Amino acid sequence: MSHVVARKTFFIDEDSHSIALEDSYDGRGNLWRAHAYPLVQAYDAKVMFQAPFITSDLTNGNVLVEALTNERKAPAYVWAQKAKLADFQVDAIAGVEPLGLPCAAGPSGALAGPMECGFAAKARCAAEPRRTRLQSR
Repeated sequence: MSHVVARKTFFIDEDSHSIALEDSYDGRGNLWRAHAYPLVQAYDAKVMFQAPFITSDLTNGNVLVEALTNERKAPAYVWAQKAKLADFQVDAIAGVEPLGLPCAAGPSGALAGPMECGFAAKARCAAEPRRTRLQSR
């Protein structure tokens, strides 16, 4: 079986036991992508987490940075939230606001994507309050 990434090397942080760095190699054994997962210590919540996620494609020079919090209203993360099983169902994921934070919407008012709107959601997104259910084909 052939995979896009032939081999990966993970570098584990000794304190958090989280993957801090990752190297991805192509089928010829050349280093293709380098990934960095910076660790952030939330002292008030006594938890360490990773954000943002940085991927560098060494073949074409592209860099992808995900999970930035600089444009979110403070606080960017809310800890110790109570959740129900329904918060993790498909209907809760599509077009809703994550834990009371503003939902990202494009210029047309459409949602920018599910990642911008979060997974464990509480309230409908103000930009699109009546989003329809996901339909399977």
